[in-house]
Amino acid sequence: MNIYGNLEYQLDLLEQTVAGLDDALYTLRRGELSSIGAHVRHVVECLQILGQAREGSVVDYANRKRNKQLEEDRDVVRAEIIRLKHSLLRKGDFLLKISDDGDMYRSTYHRELLAQHEHIVHHCAIIKIQLSICSDMEINPCLGMAKSTLAYQNSNVSA
Repeated sequence: MNIYGNLEYQLDLLEQTVAGLDDALYTLRRGELSSIGAHVRHVVECLQILGQAREGSVVDYANRKRNKQLEEDRDVVRAEIIRLKHSLLRKGDFLLKISDDGDMYRSTYHRELLAQHEHIVHHCAIIKIQLSICSDMEINPCLGMAKSTLAYQNSNVSA
């Protein structure tokens, strides 16, 4: 599977997980922990920023809108995940610049897709922990698992 297939798979898992939640669980905050909705919003907003990138443009992931509707409305965020899945996966590779706290770095669209894929896996792992603590919902065992981890586990099952 290529980066497009891997990213699409992770976005499908995320969207399906959000679909299986109720509003209370999606927005639940426990102490200082962010809600599941906040994690999903964060991931979606980073993907939105990358989706706006064009050849030679500057990408600044810290410059996000922090749209509360994505954090609080599961229908809105699910629709945006589906839209992003289709728009992000339709571009070829190109050069761009990453801005990080005033510093600039060269990158490519495909490299950033790869980084965002890992970013999604990371946040999905946190979401999975939160779900295991806060609900008895059946969680897809692949949620929050890197492709390499799944391949390793599968190779050891057959050994």
